[in-house]
Amino acid sequence: MRRILISIIVFISAINLSAQRKFDPNKFRMEIHQYIVTSANLTEQESAKLLPIYDEMINKQRLLHKKIAQIAR
Repeated sequence: MRRILISIIVFISAINLSAQRKFDPNKFRMEIHQYIVTSANLTEQESAKLLPIYDEMINKQRLLHKKIAQIAR
């Protein structure tokens, strides 16, 4: 029984370690862009107009969230 429990703990730990990887914000941004373009069926011209505006909106939201977090402290 003890060996089975230890084996399960080791297995779960190995899964957790392999699942942890560094977050790449640029890769995440590109994946979001691809999702938006695909789900909205945007043309190249439409995506060229929309995605810079979207990125600007996200940057402004991020700044507002930081300000809110500072005020809350």
